[in-house]
Amino acid sequence: MKLNKIKSIIIGLCILLPLILIMVPINQANSYHGSILEGKKYYWKIVNVTSEVVDFNDESYQLIGKWNATSGQDVTFEITNVTASIKGELSIGNLTTESTDSNIANQLTLSVWPWFPGLISSTDWDSVKQAAIAAANYTQGNYMNGSMEITNDSSLITFKYIQNDTCGNQNTTLIYNMTTGVLIECNTEFLFMNDYHLALQFDHVEYEIEKDEIYRWEITNVTSSAVSFLNETYSEIGKWAASAGDILKFRITNTTGDIKGVLTIGNLTTEEKKSNIANQLTLSIWPWFPGLISSTNWETVKQSAESAANYAQGNYMNGSLEITNDSYFIKFKYIQNETCGNQNTTLIYEMFSGILIECYTEVNFTNHYYLGLEFDGISIYDVPDVPKRPIGIELLLFIIPAIAIIAIIYLHKKKISKKLNISF
Repeated sequence: MKLNKIKSIIIGLCILLPLILIMVPINQANSYHGSILEGKKYYWKIVNVTSEVVDFNDESYQLIGKWNATSGQDVTFEITNVTASIKGELSIGNLTTESTDSNIANQLTLSVWPWFPGLISSTDWDSVKQAAIAAANYTQGNYMNGSMEITNDSSLITFKYIQNDTCGNQNTTLIYNMTTGVLIECNTEFLFMNDYHLALQFDHVEYEIEKDEIYRWEITNVTSSAVSFLNETYSEIGKWAASAGDILKFRITNTTGDIKGVLTIGNLTTEEKKSNIANQLTLSIWPWFPGLISSTNWETVKQSAESAANYAQGNYMNGSLEITNDSYFIKFKYIQNETCGNQNTTLIYEMFSGILIECYTEVNFTNHYYLGLEFDGISIYDVPDVPKRPIGIELLLFIIPAIAIIAIIYLHKKKISKKLNISF
């Protein structure tokens, strides 16, 4: 009877453990914008800063070092890892250290404890707002009680926090770019033993395009008919068809001159220069071909775009071109004159990297062609469409039932041997 109970327990574990393991999270997507990439180095200018020497601790509050800085210096943060959180190398004053962005938020008071948006916030703004309000709420026993005013327009979101006098004296304003989550401006201060204050203003980003990087865009809208793809001499390479939700990929194979890479769109994979990809996918105004990754010499780029859309006699691409930009993005909105054709193309680029962040382009010429893209991120190796669980879990899913079977066989033999009074 006892052996039967043991067998039942083993069988139960054999069934339950694999089910539990299947529930282990797998490659959960983060809530950061697709332009937040490993290798990017962000710069902020120090507008105002305490004259004191300031401790910088790790996440377990062990002292890493002390920093001291002056107005006019740069604060830099080079991203080394982007998963559920961001990690990178921070430089402020005389201190350089590897840290998570949430710990930087805590140590530099770019936060309202325990809300740590830091230098680069999640862009899930509903969740971010809820966390900010909860941190400043008026529940009994919350020493961070204070007022939290949140305002935003189409491009910036501002969090203005003032701690209650009875609780403390922190005063923190954080302004983020709503698209990217990058801190654009901040002013934070508190009085606790020493007078601490820090004001930053976003300056620029450094990023280099490297060989073997795979750039990914989600197809948000696409024509239903198959589309011819031609080479630079206008000979057909093949036809492609795709669906909304598919991922367009561009793996860099050459970074000199006109960037070259392997394009995958729908069922078609081909190695092409980015200028020809721009031409074939109409991410362009002929003969201006910015494509998936533009030059960041924006004055020259603007001149080329304006020249392509000008009203010179004989130019069938004549149309209106509106160019707008803020400190982070540049947008080209082109509408071809009705007397010339019917192309309608909007291209939005990140100004620091030249990466196409979003686009919608369409042409009515024999067929109605349209394509919408949204930047999805970069990987060094191709990311499988279906995320795989760690190999350890796959092995356990095999090993656990095997052990259970062996145990049951052993117990069964033991039961038989007991009846026959045989030892082994």
